Amino acid sequence: MKLLALVLLMSFLIKGYADERADVMANDGEWTKVNIADNFIDPVVFAGAQNAIVGIRNVTQDSFEIRVHSCTGDTIGSTYVSYYVAEREDGTVQEYMHDGC
Repeated sequence: MKLLALVLLMSFLIKGYADERADVMANDGEWTKVNIADNFIDPVVFAGAQNAIVGIRNVTQDSFEIRVHSCTGDTIGSTYVSYYVAEREDGTVQEYMHDGC
């Protein structure tokens, strides 16, 4: 799964689209709004956190929401989530859940 994500990220970088990379603090089980600094027309968001499941929803041109859950069911409190935003080549923005465990 990590290799697939890396290949997808590299395809965006090679094509020269605008991108944004950063870390944000998220609380276990709570949706956190993240504002995007760059201007995107149809952004796609990749995110991951150590030992956590990361959810992404409500992706717009200038923001998105993330949520983390523990892989083991334990409470993880606050944790850093790394994210990458790039311009989608074609298609539509969709919500998805990635199991990072």
